[in-house]
Amino acid sequence: MQTVASTNNAPRKRWLRFALQALLRPRPVWRWVERGAWTTFFLLALFFLTVRHAVLPNVERYRSEIVAAATQGLGMRIEVNAIRADWRGLRPHIELNDLRVYDAQNHEALRIPSVTAVISLRSLLVRELRLQSLQVDGLRLQVRRDAQGRIIVAGIVLENTAADHGSLTDWVLAQREFRVSNAEIEWVDELRRAPALRLRDLNFRMTNAGEGHRVQGAREEH
Repeated sequence: MQTVASTNNAPRKRWLRFALQALLRPRPVWRWVERGAWTTFFLLALFFLTVRHAVLPNVERYRSEIVAAATQGLGMRIEVNAIRADWRGLRPHIELNDLRVYDAQNHEALRIPSVTAVISLRSLLVRELRLQSLQVDGLRLQVRRDAQGRIIVAGIVLENTAADHGSLTDWVLAQREFRVSNAEIEWVDELRRAPALRLRDLNFRMTNAGEGHRVQGAREEH
C-alpha cells in the first residue's frame, strides 16, 4: 500500500517542481522590472546626494532668485536677510532670517525674525510641499479693519468669502506641526476708532496626528 501511495504522489511532485522552476526561471519581463527598480533607486540616491551636498549648502547663492519668485507669486515686496539650509537626519531643514513683507503702500506689513521649515519626504509622493514642521519665531503682525469694514492682514485684504483662502487653510492644516512662539499681534479698528489692542508673548502650537488636530496656545494681553 505504501508503494502505491508513493507512485500516485509522483506526478503531483513533478508538476509542483515544474511550476516552481517556471516561476523562478528568469524572464525578460522580470529582468526589465529589476533593471527599472535599480535605475529608480540610483536616480533617487543621486537626487538626494545632489540636494544634500550641492544645493542646500549653497542655497544662499540663490536668495535673490528665491525672493524674486516669492515676490512675484505673492504680488508683494518681500525681503529676506539670509537663507540657510542643511540636511539633518533624513530631512532637509531651511531657515529664513529677518523675513519682511511690504504692503501696496510700501509699508512693512509683516516681520518674522526667524522661520524654520523641516521638509517632509512625503512631498515627493504627493507632489506638493509638505512640512514635517514649520516654526515661526518673533512674529510681528498687524490686523486692521479699515473705515469701509474690510479686514486687512499683513497688507492683504481678506474677502468676505472663505473660498478664496480655502486652499491656503487646507495646506496649513495638512502639515504635521505648525508652531508660533514669542509673537506680537496688533489689532487696529479704524471703523470703530477704538484704541489699538496688542497681544504679546503669544505662543501657539498645532499638531496633526492624521485623525485630528491638537491645538495649544497662550497669550498675555496688554
